[in-house]
Amino acid sequence: MALNATDNAGGSGVQSIVYSYNGNQNGGPFTARAIRHRCRLPSTGTTTVNYHAIDNSGNVESDHAISINIDKVAPFLSYPSQVQTQATSSAGANVTFSVSAFDGLSGLQGSVIVTPKVSGDTFPPGTTLRTGDRGPTVAGEHRDGVLSTSS
Repeated sequence: MALNATDNAGGSGVQSIVYSYNGNQNGGPFTARAIRHRCRLPSTGTTTVNYHAIDNSGNVESDHAISINIDKVAPFLSYPSQVQTQATSSAGANVTFSVSAFDGLSGLQGSVIVTPKVSGDTFPPGTTLRTGDRGPTVAGEHRDGVLSTSS
């Protein structure tokens, strides 16, 4: 995140930017003796950054605040570990299953995408869907509000 400050035309110039963190990350107040300062917010969660600038004449502007949500965690994808059914015809069997996603930090963007087969499709006899670290092969992907992907 970058903090930038400018003074009014004809002003004395920016002396410093003062900022602090509250929330998931806490710290400050810190003083950056510059018109531009980059702040690092490495931790997952919501942090409010409070900041203001001071000019070379000692004038202090009103405080500003911005809430930043850092989400480095992919959404949680829930799916059945095994679904077994008997074929009801030579075409196979209609298989019903549920796949869902959850993201407690930034929320979900859209609905879960399941490919190449969806719940209720007819699966030919002998179809095996493997599960493992990345879930069933029928489970596609899901994105959260900051585009972390779970599959």
